[in-house]
Amino acid sequence: VLNAVASAVGSATPPPPDASLMANAGLDSLGAVELRARLGAVAGVDLAATFVFDHPSPRAMAAGLAAAVRKARGREGVAGAGAAALPLPLAPLARSLPLPPASQPAIEAVASCARLPGVAASAWDAVTAPNAVGVVPLDRWDGDATFDPHAGSFGGSHSGVRTPSYTRFGAWLGGPGGGGGAYGVDGAALGLAPAEAVATDPQARLFLEVGAAALAAGEEGAARASAPAASTSIHRPSTAVFVGAMYHEYLDLLLQHSGGGAANTTAAAPPQAITGAGPSFLVGRAAFSLGLGGPAAATDTACSSSLVAVHFGASALRAREASAALVGGVNLMLRPETTAAVCALGALSPAGRCRSLDAGADGYGRGEGCAALMLRSVGGASTAVPTGALLLLATAVNHGGRAAGLTAPSGPAQTGL
Repeated sequence: VLNAVASAVGSATPPPPDASLMANAGLDSLGAVELRARLGAVAGVDLAATFVFDHPSPRAMAAGLAAAVRKARGREGVAGAGAAALPLPLAPLARSLPLPPASQPAIEAVASCARLPGVAASAWDAVTAPNAVGVVPLDRWDGDATFDPHAGSFGGSHSGVRTPSYTRFGAWLGGPGGGGGAYGVDGAALGLAPAEAVATDPQARLFLEVGAAALAAGEEGAARASAPAASTSIHRPSTAVFVGAMYHEYLDLLLQHSGGGAANTTAAAPPQAITGAGPSFLVGRAAFSLGLGGPAAATDTACSSSLVAVHFGASALRAREASAALVGGVNLMLRPETTAAVCALGALSPAGRCRSLDAGADGYGRGEGCAALMLRSVGGASTAVPTGALLLLATAVNHGGRAAGLTAPSGPAQTGL
């Protein structure tokens, strides 16, 4: 294994047995595929396509390869020393995690609301929307001025952009079939003064609009489902709000238009921008404007931010920290630098499309949107559940730990989850 690894990373000497190959030894995804094929050929066994990702060090690969050989020879038995030696992030999973008791109520979504690209009516029409991908709108940036089909590394210069992008495509609000772009939210209708609306992150304004609609629909639906009709079951002073948001680009945009730009730290932003930008004020504004007095927090766990927000909302309900929870996520693409940086990683599809499990997959496509769910506990057998309601029977969150790389998936961790 050490010799094969050394050859794969182009080194005369093998790395330490416990080195993380993709994080520390320079092994890339293509090299991982070649290393897996070489090890399988030498051992005479078929290895999973994710073998190197699931066994991130030479020691782990040796143990995994030995296990694969034993299994191929029909002598796979009770896990022994080889399996126990795997330096994988399984310590939290080694103990049996208790399932929620049968008496613990499930969580239901009594309402949902969303604004998504390519959808003019119901949010769930996005499932059958024919096309939501289009070129970057001019109200964001000039896609032609930043486009370079040969982009892909830092340090370049192209029409004033430090790193150009090799794609002009994405799924944009206000794009094909949709209405209202990133700046189409009516601040006055949400109780924002003109100067405050201009200085507030469009993501905060968008979630406030969508969240308010979900909350109103949730109150109406809960009122119909509740017995007897003395209360609505949605008590705003004890309602939590959790919002997933990964990027926060608006303050930089304000500074740029104030004459400073990202590199000028002396540029003055409007005073309202202090409370208009950033994740804490995104969720705080929603709680303040809607009168929600339960736990309120923004989550940034990259691509899983919205899912983790749902988990936190369900956990708050199960822990009786809240009587209801408004949960969701929002993402807008406001500056070209973020897209250019992801292009530098080689992660984006030039066509702006995700082709999961397809041989033609060439990266992922960035997109925009906002969605919100109104959650509450299912009280008991006598509580009516609205027809078609989403039921969350259980939620869980974990991390891959010291996996093959910072952004690499971990099969064992996903299995444990």
